[in-house]
Amino acid sequence: CPAYAELIQQVANISDEKFIEPLNKQSSSTIERVMFLLDNIIYFVNEYYQINRQQGQELDRIINEIKSILIDTINDNQTMKKKIVSLETDIKYLKNENYETKRYRTTVEILTPIVRQIRTTMVHQGIPDFYYSKIIINAYILRAHGDNIS
Repeated sequence: CPAYAELIQQVANISDEKFIEPLNKQSSSTIERVMFLLDNIIYFVNEYYQINRQQGQELDRIINEIKSILIDTINDNQTMKKKIVSLETDIKYLKNENYETKRYRTTVEILTPIVRQIRTTMVHQGIPDFYYSKIIINAYILRAHGDNIS
């Protein structure tokens, strides 16, 4: 259709500044900028092609459908961004939790032989079970490293 080809050519001839201007506005959201561009296309088509009421309504319907699709896409994108941030936070938390678990496991692996040795020493020296406590074990560990509790 020659009219359609001419319309495409006219849209292609629209100055890039018309499109760049709303994209560079910092105060507008992406949705507002897209709406502005689509409204400018309608204005341009109406200004250069004297379309009748029925054609204008059809063009409005098509543009509004495009707007609806774009709004849904942008909203879905924002929702996905929020979900990604949430997942990144969860991953960071799990990594920290995993680190803590490994740290505790390593601590237990390091201290278990020491505690067994202390307990064995206490048994061989005839120290009663009620002295087998965290404070006593800490004192033995400190003493083994040349430190004391005070």
